[in-house]
Amino acid sequence: MIRLTIFKKRDGRIVYAPDMMFRILSALFFIAVVGGIVINVAEHVSGKALIIPSLLAILSLCAVCYRESWTFDPVGRTVRSDFGIAWFVRTETIPYASIARLELNHFVRGSVPDYEDAASKVLKPNKRRNKAMVVFSLHLTDDSMRDIEIIPEKTSQGRTESAAQAIAAISGLPLSSDRPRDMDLNVGIRDI
Repeated sequence: MIRLTIFKKRDGRIVYAPDMMFRILSALFFIAVVGGIVINVAEHVSGKALIIPSLLAILSLCAVCYRESWTFDPVGRTVRSDFGIAWFVRTETIPYASIARLELNHFVRGSVPDYEDAASKVLKPNKRRNKAMVVFSLHLTDDSMRDIEIIPEKTSQGRTESAAQAIAAISGLPLSSDRPRDMDLNVGIRDI
């Protein structure tokens, strides 16, 4: 899972993108795997033994070339989304006039929404599958959504909520949240 981080540019734009450490670690992994492949080829190792390292090299190269960013421009009043690998990048520009609000929602993955027949459906508890998740998204005026980040709450540790609040404050876009951050609540062992 790729964590997104908020960066503020000198011209006032706000960029929400993976930090450089992800790219650096991916590049180091790519260099190590390619180095291992070169050594094995020099020692005349069979081609079948190089299949998995070659796949790892391709995956790590894709990680190095991965691009995902959300640029909020309060001066130009636009939000730009870039997503893709290397030169295969999809770019979308959304004007502020098309954005109703920024939105933070929380849900439990694998749970059944509150429908009338929800009582008839029984879920088997599964700690791995039923994770508490945070969704940071753009809610557009035509009631469509553009998800910016979907991340487990445990991994986020309140950083997604903080980034959403900072983006809303700097960009001037309204922020809607379905509940307050868990980190704002002081809960001790005695309260449990």
